[in-house]
Amino acid sequence: ACWNWFLPQDQVRDQGEPAAIAGITREVLASTQGDADRVYVEGASAGADMATIMGAAYPDLYAAIGVLAGCAYATCTDLDGSQAYAAMGANHRVVPVFNVQGTSDALNNYAMGRQATIQWLGTDDLADDGVANGSVAQTAAATETHGFDQTPSPGSGDPCVRNHQFPCAGGVIGFQGTYPYNVEHFADSQGCDLAQLWTVHGLAHGYAGGDPAGTFTDPLGPDITTAAYNFFLAHPRSGGCPALP
Repeated sequence: ACWNWFLPQDQVRDQGEPAAIAGITREVLASTQGDADRVYVEGASAGADMATIMGAAYPDLYAAIGVLAGCAYATCTDLDGSQAYAAMGANHRVVPVFNVQGTSDALNNYAMGRQATIQWLGTDDLADDGVANGSVAQTAAATETHGFDQTPSPGSGDPCVRNHQFPCAGGVIGFQGTYPYNVEHFADSQGCDLAQLWTVHGLAHGYAGGDPAGTFTDPLGPDITTAAYNFFLAHPRSGGCPALP
């Protein structure tokens, strides 16, 4: 009952589910007379892995992608980004990536989520000039830290209102407002903000800042929806050079 992101036939252009999603995207774009320069795809969990597939298979359609609790391309096996680059084919281009991973996620663990960012940095390194030459560095050019001055109040209970398949750990220990989190900014060869990795400390397999009426949501922040929207606004397909913080 989710995207078949783990099947090889659903990981490439013009086949299976990627072809269906691209078709839906094009139909919506045409029917709304939308801006083709600003088409984005984002997903969580299985949707995150499908978003990565769409970025690799259709870099000409999607300006940037959002990956929330996902792993590397090709069923988490593309460790250096070369498989995603190969999937791009003649449409290869540098794809900006917004990535979020919780440190308490037992289903998609932190190492898997971080590897999703490393894979895309490797893919973009290849996509900018066809050579894995470090033109896109795998070390952060800047890092922000937020919320580490909180003092939890144990015993306040789990504030999540949903299916409780994954607990909101921050609520159990008493965080108020938001989990502590880091934002690592990775730069392209021109020093522009290309990829962001949001590490949310204490977040399990849930959508941070999500509507508590939804499933797999954690109402504690940070507000990932606004953060992703701002990232996408700064990354149209035509390019530009968003500044590092």
